[in-house]
Amino acid sequence: MCWRRVFAFTVVLAVGTGCPETWREGGTIDRAMAKDIEEELHRHNCYLGEDEWRKQCSNPADWVELRCPHECQFRIVP
Repeated sequence: MCWRRVFAFTVVLAVGTGCPETWREGGTIDRAMAKDIEEELHRHNCYLGEDEWRKQCSNPADWVELRCPHECQFRIVP
């Protein structure tokens, strides 16, 4: 086996898969994950208005005490 070719292939593979456009902040993977998270968070249909949500659900430590509905617990802060 030619070790020089194996080493060159390994370097090309490492550089090719670690492109900054793909892995850096704001890259393609970062944008795809942000989109998936946003879609998952919007699946919860919270019936509370903004003021009610802020009063009952803005602080996760108070969810049990203030009885924040489960579908509202994971809503993005409006």
